[in-house]
Amino acid sequence: MNAGVPAQAVTLQARDGRTLGGLLLRADAPRAALSINGATGFRPEFYLKFAAYCAARGYHTLEYDYRGIGASVQGPLAQEPARMSEWGRLDMPAALEWLAREFPQLPLMTLGHSVGGQLIGCMPNQALARAHVMVATSTGYWRRQRVPFRYQALLFWRLYGPLALRRRGYVPRGLFWRGAALPPGVFLQWRRWCESAAPFGRALDADLSDEAFAAVRAPILALSFSDDPIATPAAVEALLAVYGGASLWLPFAVREGPHAGESLRANVGAQWQPLRTVAMRAGTFARLDAAGTLPGDVDDPNSGGLVGYAAGSVVVTPLTDFTVEAGVLYPALQLLRGEHREGAIAALTLGVDLTAGSPV
Repeated sequence: MNAGVPAQAVTLQARDGRTLGGLLLRADAPRAALSINGATGFRPEFYLKFAAYCAARGYHTLEYDYRGIGASVQGPLAQEPARMSEWGRLDMPAALEWLAREFPQLPLMTLGHSVGGQLIGCMPNQALARAHVMVATSTGYWRRQRVPFRYQALLFWRLYGPLALRRRGYVPRGLFWRGAALPPGVFLQWRRWCESAAPFGRALDADLSDEAFAAVRAPILALSFSDDPIATPAAVEALLAVYGGASLWLPFAVREGPHAGESLRANVGAQWQPLRTVAMRAGTFARLDAAGTLPGDVDDPNSGGLVGYAAGSVVVTPLTDFTVEAGVLYPALQLLRGEHREGAIAALTLGVDLTAGSPV
C-alpha cells in the first residue's frame, strides 16, 4: 500500500500542550521535508500512498491527525473542546515546528488539502516553510459551490449535523458525512465559515487575523479541478485574494466535451490596514488562457490569450458580521486571440453572516 516506505508513528505537541498522533515516512536521500495538512475528516491513511510517493522522491513526509480527529482524540468526542481554527493556529504550526527540529538542515514545505491550505494564514510560524501547495482549497462558502452539491451541503449544515449534535453530542460518519467523526466545536465553527461570504480574516471569525494572512510571503501553488463542486474557480479566487504574497493557480480540466480552455493564473498583492475596520488592497493579476472548445471539440478562434490586470480595492468592516469591498481591475495588458477583448471590471462585494450566534 505504501510502495515499501515504512511509516513511523510519531507524537507531536502543540504549544498549548495538546499531543497529536502522526506518521512519518523517511526518505533515503532527503532533499526537503514536507508536512501534509489534511482536509476535514481525512485521516493520515488516506494520504499514505501519496506520502510514500513523496518519500521515494526525497521528501521526509509527515502526516497527522488534527486535535479531535482519529489518533488525536482525547476523551469522549462529545466533550472534545477543539475548534477548527485551532487546527491552523496550533496543530499545523506544531507539525511544521516538529519537522524543523527533526531536520534542521533541510528546507521545509507544506501541502494542504482543503482546510489544510485555507489555514496557512493562521500559522504563526508559516515563514519556516519555503513554499506552500494548496490542493482543492477554497473558501467553502456554500453559494460558491455547484448545484446540486450546495443543497446537499445545506442539508449537512442545517439538518444532519444539528440532529447528530442533539442526539450524540458530535457529528458521526454517516449518509451526509463520509469523513471521520467531528467534535461539536469543529462542526459549528466550520458551518459558520461555510455559511458566510466574508473573506478569511477577522471579518469571518475573531479567531482569524487579516494581518497574518497578508503576511504570507512564500510562494503558493494552488491546484484545483474543473469537476470539483466545492473548490470552484470563484471559491478558489476568493480565498487566494486574502493572501498578500505571490500565488500561482493551476486549474485542471477533467471533463470531456465543450468547455473553456485551461487557465494559468498568477497574482501578487499587498494589503495595508490603517484602521481596524478599514483595509486597502493593491496588486496585479495575470491570466493565461488556452483556447476554449466549441461543440464538436473544435477550437474557439475567439478565445484564449494573456491578460494582465492592475487591481485595487478598499475593504470596510463597519460591523463584526458585515463587510463591504469596492474595487476595480483594469486590463493593462491584452495579448488575446481573435476578436475578443477584456474590459475594466468594477466590483462591489457585500458580505453578511446571517448565522452568527444562531443556535444549533
